[in-house]
Amino acid sequence: MSIKNLIQQTQNDPLPYAEKQYQEIIKYLDDNWHNTPHQVIQALNQALGNLSLKLSSIIIAGTNGKSTTIHYLEEILGSKNIAVGSFSSPHFISYNERFKINGQAISDEEFIQLANQVLQITKNLNLKASSKDILTAMALILFTEKKVELAIFAQDDLINKDPVSICSPIILAIPKITELDTKQTSDLKDSVIETSSIDLIIDNIINNIAKKTYVISSDQNKLSLKTIAEKTKQKNGVWTMSIRKVAPLSYPFEQLSGRYAALADRIVQTYTEQYCQKESTSKDNANVFKASRPLKNSKMIYYKITDDSLKNKKIKNLHLSSIDFWKSINNNIPNKFQAITKDDTSVLLDCADNIDDFNNLFLGIRLLNYKNNFKSISFIVGGIKGRYSPEGLIKLMRSYFKKNIQIVGLLPISNEIGEEKGTSFNIKEAMNAAVAAKIKAVESQDLISAINSVFQSINEPKQSSANLSDNNQENLIVITGSQAIISQYLELQKKIESTPSYNLKKLNNQMISDNL
Repeated sequence: MSIKNLIQQTQNDPLPYAEKQYQEIIKYLDDNWHNTPHQVIQALNQALGNLSLKLSSIIIAGTNGKSTTIHYLEEILGSKNIAVGSFSSPHFISYNERFKINGQAISDEEFIQLANQVLQITKNLNLKASSKDILTAMALILFTEKKVELAIFAQDDLINKDPVSICSPIILAIPKITELDTKQTSDLKDSVIETSSIDLIIDNIINNIAKKTYVISSDQNKLSLKTIAEKTKQKNGVWTMSIRKVAPLSYPFEQLSGRYAALADRIVQTYTEQYCQKESTSKDNANVFKASRPLKNSKMIYYKITDDSLKNKKIKNLHLSSIDFWKSINNNIPNKFQAITKDDTSVLLDCADNIDDFNNLFLGIRLLNYKNNFKSISFIVGGIKGRYSPEGLIKLMRSYFKKNIQIVGLLPISNEIGEEKGTSFNIKEAMNAAVAAKIKAVESQDLISAINSVFQSINEPKQSSANLSDNNQENLIVITGSQAIISQYLELQKKIESTPSYNLKKLNNQMISDNL
């Protein structure tokens, strides 16, 4: 039965519903980011015919590394011709980015159709659904209609019961867990705060698993791994250790994302071993695997392991990705250590918004600097209050780069993207920390002003003769601190590309216009 017929069948005396246009849907979602009881998504799921039980799902949960793990999962599954859908966050320009089929975001038309189907149900059932409830239900419909072999869901809420936990995952993967900050724990009861937030996260994640769910983690904290393993066994799940890849990623991505790529490979290995049947063929003596849990009414899908992987002695298991695969894999994750320009000045985008993310980002920049020997390194930072300490960020920046920082531009974040709510971090506190660390910093009112200040500083005449001879070296500008500042930059870039008459000469430097 089609989803449309299913919806009609579950509605008694449907109320009149006027379909919303794209911008109306966006406005509705932007205004409805709040927590709801788990009964809301349960009611939506039931109205859809319990689609969550009909999907072979994988949940990726934790504080860090979810989007990176999903990226590599999509790459590996795509190489094995396994149809995959993914539902993750955040988005930077449009909500469509959260929904992908085989790595490609859905169209506006698909988004509108899915949203109206779910909004009609919420109206008929009189449900006060949150944006996450609505988006999760949309993902359930999308993955069912597209007949994906695997549906990947990112679990973002680590304290409350996330709507994606409506699924009974065959595999639960935990890239990394770190302590939550004060903003994320502010709503917890005092009696609960006495417990480590890591333990709270593990409890919340593991409580969602079904019997015989395979649980895998790439976390490097031995105590966390021990706790995850014990709680998995208590829930009758299957604890599975992560593995090392057969080949490293290209520099510097192995150092930054290697363990998440290995986790993704382990997830696919577990899936092919536990949910696929090995068959032999007389045609080419290749190893072919058939899904043992095909989606209802979908065609059987076959996965072929290439001869290259058979020849490589380092591959002990035929289900692992080959060395050639890891050499050619796409490491470009949008807005995550993403260099979008490559001229006299490189602009590096990274949506880091916690200290652990900043550690990873700064390590990557230092590794790049070893290779490129940048002429200057500058930062433009805008963050959400409570996500991290501005003083802590400046100290961390100083410890990584000492005197290599040209300038730090600090600006308030005024717009809110999706679930990223809250006021801007304390600019004055960050400025004072920069002065104490002897780092040149400037307070700006908006992104354009910050870019202008950075380029003015870069182009200031240098007294050192050594600097004057470095004409072939690149300047590096890092834009980071939140998803909101990345969205601002992408919107600015989009405006420049779509409006030829729009220019940034008022920034007193034509270079920024050329680079953007």
